[in-house]
Amino acid sequence: MPAPRSVARFNRRVTNRLLGPLAPYVPGFGVIVHRGRRSGHSYRTPVNVFGRRGGVVVALTYGARSDWVRNVLASDGCLLETRGRKLRLRSPRLIHESEARTIPPPVRQFVARVGHVTEFLDLTLAESPRQLVPWWVGVFNAIARRALMAGLPMGPNTLLSVRGRKTGLPRTTPVSIIEDAGRRWVIGVFGEVDWVRNLRAAGHATIASRGYQEQIKAVELTLTEAIDFFQEVFPRVVQRNGPVGAWIVRHVDGIDITHPQTAAAGRPVFELRRLS
Repeated sequence: MPAPRSVARFNRRVTNRLLGPLAPYVPGFGVIVHRGRRSGHSYRTPVNVFGRRGGVVVALTYGARSDWVRNVLASDGCLLETRGRKLRLRSPRLIHESEARTIPPPVRQFVARVGHVTEFLDLTLAESPRQLVPWWVGVFNAIARRALMAGLPMGPNTLLSVRGRKTGLPRTTPVSIIEDAGRRWVIGVFGEVDWVRNLRAAGHATIASRGYQEQIKAVELTLTEAIDFFQEVFPRVVQRNGPVGAWIVRHVDGIDITHPQTAAAGRPVFELRRLS
């Protein structure tokens, strides 16, 4: 049985306003951006969301008669902000708890028993996801840049310097290098950010770590090649880095290595080759 309407009203007026700024970045949560079917105004509703191959499943804590659910059904879609990404969703479909098989059984049972949720909204990806860069990335980059310039070791992190596509000036940012079988790659974890666009335009850059510099050529993988990378190469690298590395990839970077197609969507991958 869904939560009482009085609780729903309290959460809409109080809880949602408190959780709203955090929900787009916390695992298991997100914000549904929907348009009122009568007013035409845009609204934001925090939700519990679970990924599935090619889409998501949202727990309907207050049942299918919630205003936001009716808005999404009337519009035949919505925008979801979750785990640092913007997902354009379509084809909403109401399903029962027993049909929500894409949610792991323990989680599904917990949501059903503790939250008394028996209805879910299934939605399909309408397009490749656009990334939301979390607020902490800028802070981390500033610290990592200074540490790497000082020669401090930071695991796979190194400095990437590339010429700006508009200014022509060199731009330097910390990136993580993925190495396997003598080859190297870099992932645009947060999508089409400036350094990705600059690297694509320039086609070459300089990487530097612990006083060592190297000129490299950057070759962007096609979508098919990127899917193969996330299916064959990246899981091996993650496994070598142990449980801590796997947790960071899953919960900080938001990359699900069990779904290569989803991982590759909206995340450019470049192979780095030494300039001859």
